[in-house]
Amino acid sequence: MELLATLPPGILSLLAFAAFSVFYFGFGYASWKIALATPRFAGEMTRVFPQAPAGKRMHQEVLYSVICLGLFALAAELTLFLGHQQINRLYFDFSAFGWIWFIASIMLAQALQDLYIYLTHRLLHHPWLMKKVHKVHHLSLEASPFAAHSFHPVESLIHALAMVIIPFILPMHPLAVLIFFAYFMAANILGHMGIELFPPWLDHTLFRKLVNSPTQHAMHHAKFRGNYGVYTNIWDLAFGTLLSENPPVKAGKEENSEDVMLQNKADKEVEFPKPHALDPVKVVMQMVDAKGAFPQMRIVSSAPSPQITMDGRNLQMFCTNNYLNLSTHPAVMEAAVESTLEFGSGAGGSRMISGTTSLHVELEKELAALKGGEDCLVFSSGYMANLGAITALANPLAAVARDLPREVLRTLHQKTVIIGDELNHASIIDACKLAKVDYITYRHMDMQDLREKLEKYRANRLIVVTDGIFSMDGTIAPLPQIVALAKEFKAMTMVDDAHATGVIGPNGGGTTDYYGLKGQVDIEIGTLNKALAGVGGFIVASREVCRFLRISSRPYIFSAALPPSVVSALTQAVRLVKSEPELRENLFSNIRAMCHHLRASGLISQTFETPIIPVIIGDETKAAEISKELYELGYFVPAVRWPAVPKGSARLRVTLMSGHTRTQIETFAQTLSRVFRKHGVISSLSNAL
Repeated sequence: MELLATLPPGILSLLAFAAFSVFYFGFGYASWKIALATPRFAGEMTRVFPQAPAGKRMHQEVLYSVICLGLFALAAELTLFLGHQQINRLYFDFSAFGWIWFIASIMLAQALQDLYIYLTHRLLHHPWLMKKVHKVHHLSLEASPFAAHSFHPVESLIHALAMVIIPFILPMHPLAVLIFFAYFMAANILGHMGIELFPPWLDHTLFRKLVNSPTQHAMHHAKFRGNYGVYTNIWDLAFGTLLSENPPVKAGKEENSEDVMLQNKADKEVEFPKPHALDPVKVVMQMVDAKGAFPQMRIVSSAPSPQITMDGRNLQMFCTNNYLNLSTHPAVMEAAVESTLEFGSGAGGSRMISGTTSLHVELEKELAALKGGEDCLVFSSGYMANLGAITALANPLAAVARDLPREVLRTLHQKTVIIGDELNHASIIDACKLAKVDYITYRHMDMQDLREKLEKYRANRLIVVTDGIFSMDGTIAPLPQIVALAKEFKAMTMVDDAHATGVIGPNGGGTTDYYGLKGQVDIEIGTLNKALAGVGGFIVASREVCRFLRISSRPYIFSAALPPSVVSALTQAVRLVKSEPELRENLFSNIRAMCHHLRASGLISQTFETPIIPVIIGDETKAAEISKELYELGYFVPAVRWPAVPKGSARLRVTLMSGHTRTQIETFAQTLSRVFRKHGVISSLSNAL
């Protein structure tokens, strides 16, 4: 003690804080682990946490309790402040005794609080007493599991009295008591309001397990607005036999239905068996099957042409992405066969190891030339191309941040915000989620809304991403305005050209070719399974960006390379896009013919410039019925419903090929009009894009 008295006040302060922290952290963390290892508490947490308070009455009860609790706490602290003998002295002299007294008082207050929580839970929430409380406060015990753990005024009153009496019975430091109860009340009141007392980044990492008492955690957690503390499991060892939750029933007393209900509830909540990990999957599929919502997979046994064989029937196809009929082009099929004979059926490795053949390099050169870019990367799918580009470009400094000088890191490192059209493809949205960046949407093709979003987030590193042709609406993005806004706000531009590559533009180069913007978009992404009639995806960008993606894009690094047969066929398909423009000319002639017939029938209200023509129905059930009847009549046009499109905008997504004949188009349009009228779809229905 004499040695401590000789230490400077600053050193004493640090030592005292360290001692208190070790006790607080250690005891809190140990009790949390012990509690979670207890089957009874683990079952309770599993049962209660996923639930939420039910009903307006429940919320009113909680609000009333919080107000009472706050008022009683204020009265207790004022009584303590005005009545203590130490009021006329400084609360703290910096002696060793003063520090020890202060720390011991806080520790004692914490222990007393936990004991109090244990006792109030075991006594006030005893089934017999809860029956009485239920009658007084009208709490619906069956409405929510929280009802048995919620604050009520009786408990608040006992709590307030305890805070007033304890400091006068025990020799506790007045300042310690004030600090502890001020923190305790703030945590309780804010917790019941759904407000965290500490910043989320701190509260969600260390504070809940270490700094904050597990009991306090249970108290102020927004999802667990009750006073069932973790320490009950520890106090149970000492008091469990004294406070049984199943008191004997007096002889001769008739149990009413409420007694039985409460007793059964207590019996059933002791322990819950752990479900198998596959049980939630089974529940979901049972619901899907009960609603008949599982999609029927049609089996195609022919090439994707205007005329197909499906489920043993000959049907006319109006839903394929094989826009240019390249899948059955003799030159494409011949290239696939020859490369298989020479290179085998598979590449034998990833692109970074042994999977990059001369065929892959040749395809990437052809795609870069088609798009007017410097370099290209080929992926196993278009989905993976979006995933690989966005996740890598969202935080390009991640791999070298530790080795950069602070000045460089401070200058270049900014939070990335990706701003995209609200109808962008799902792969873009999924990639942003995996990249853990903010994904902000602007209204479909609304450039004023895009400007406002860019202005709002201009302090960040910005990436603007859009589809070239929107897959469910057939519209073309206003790329010139997007590029101009991106340059103004120093944002990177990214276009998903899946449905545009090989289709629109003077040379079939896609959206940038269509608008004369080749080389002015930073990243062009596309698929190889639509107009190019193969499988895979690609990224076209500057040579530097492509070099970066080759060492940072995980889907590129860790996926097997495309088979040589596919790569060779794709290379031939790209060449045919450039060498046989009549393929695209036939396609657009068919598009104009279909739009003419559908407009004449009142099924669409505008002319489309892409192979995708949406015929809006609205009602999802009716859309499915129309699609089914068309199938019976010999046409395959599936209904597109939520979640592929917003609810209430179900449609038939009609797509055309260059190989469709005028007779097929005219006959289909007439049949479609007849079926729509039969099902009561009015002719004035327009495309609500």
